[in-house]
Amino acid sequence: MGGNELELRLGMSDAEIIIRLGLVAVLCGYLYFKHWQRTRQLIERLDERHWTGASFNASQISARVQRVRHDYLAELHPSSSCCRRSLVAVARRAVGHLAYFRDREPEQQTHLTTE
Repeated sequence: MGGNELELRLGMSDAEIIIRLGLVAVLCGYLYFKHWQRTRQLIERLDERHWTGASFNASQISARVQRVRHDYLAELHPSSSCCRRSLVAVARRAVGHLAYFRDREPEQQTHLTTE
């Protein structure tokens, strides 16, 4: 058994190498084409954002701006305390599941007693 026979069994033939390199080249070309398409579309979208449109008419909101300047609390929308409570509860549970807090024992609370 010569060295050439062993090399042919373990190694790839020239045709396999050419086919694999061709597939890599096709894949690289496809990926470059898709990247080029994405960047071209992004540039087109950015160009569309710089269009000159109609001006803003501030006279429609000037009365409300004056009301806010004089009494901003009157224009303040009521907050949903129920929503805030649930968000705090979710945050408390999330922090409680962290490893730092999971393995800790509850601290002893000392209560002052009146005698």
